[in-house]
Amino acid sequence: MGNFSRFWADQDQSVEHYELSQQSNDFVLPSYLDGNFVVSGPSKWTMGNKKYSHVLDGFGRFNRFKIDSGKVELTSKMMDT
Repeated sequence: MGNFSRFWADQDQSVEHYELSQQSNDFVLPSYLDGNFVVSGPSKWTMGNKKYSHVLDGFGRFNRFKIDSGKVELTSKMMDT
C-alpha cells in the first residue's frame, strides 16, 4: 500500500480557467462529451491552531471541470465556510 499522506496535505491555492492538456494521442475525448463535472471534497486540514487528521474533517473545496469541444478547463476554489 502506498503513502497516502500526500492526499491529506493542505491545498490553499485556487485555480481559475486552467486548461488541462491532453498527454496522449492514444486517447481523445468523445465529441459528445460536453458540459461541467463538479466535485467537492476536503482540501485543508489546518487552520490557525486547529489541526484535523480524519479525511472527513477537512475544510471543503469545489473543483469544476468544464468540457467543451474536446478541451478540459479546471477551476478549483476553497468553499467559503
